[in-house]
Amino acid sequence: LHLNPGEMTPFYKARDEIKALLDTQCGDVPDDRKFLVSLGDLGAYGIAGTTESFENAKNYLEGYGLPKRNMRIVTGNHDLEGMEEFKTDEENFQAWRNAFDVDGEQ
Repeated sequence: LHLNPGEMTPFYKARDEIKALLDTQCGDVPDDRKFLVSLGDLGAYGIAGTTESFENAKNYLEGYGLPKRNMRIVTGNHDLEGMEEFKTDEENFQAWRNAFDVDGEQ
């Protein structure tokens, strides 16, 4: 995604377009059968891998209106770039897990 908190308008517009398309094409599918998969690299360059980028991505993805159990978020290599905020990859990954309330494997 490479979400940039300072330039979210294009992302919101794209989300609205995707939601409208899915409503048109899949409107009769029950919500418990709809899933969202995000394939990592959540934050933009410069803030990737930070608590700020994780919280921004969480808020953005929640805007799709799906229950948490129907969302899968894959960690990308840039999601472990919070080098100034975290001392180790383990700390960085734990912050990612905390932001998305992931206890174990999804």
